[in-house]
Amino acid sequence: MTTTAPESHEDPRRIELTRAEQWVLHHVLVARCERARADRRTPPWWTVDAIEKLENGAPSFTPFEARRLRTDLNEYAEVPETPTEDAEAARTVAEKLERTFEADLAASPE
Repeated sequence: MTTTAPESHEDPRRIELTRAEQWVLHHVLVARCERARADRRTPPWWTVDAIEKLENGAPSFTPFEARRLRTDLNEYAEVPETPTEDAEAARTVAEKLERTFEADLAASPE
């Protein structure tokens, strides 16, 4: 598995997120990084990039990132221990990604 960003010509697109949505997305990304570190692996490059974008106030993502974020958010929303408000925010962000990247997500496999 590569830990560096591949050369990409994918066009990043900005996603408007509420503070609650940003928090949930940040939480999901940090949790992915923590799981990788617990398994003695380097976190995937795209999680680190996405965290940096969120922390810099510029949540713009590529179709590649959107696919992975959508999957992680939907999985988080389905965990029984996830607070209801967080699950709703996770689903909302996943839906925003789906709408923004609809053609890209339909054209490529998970």
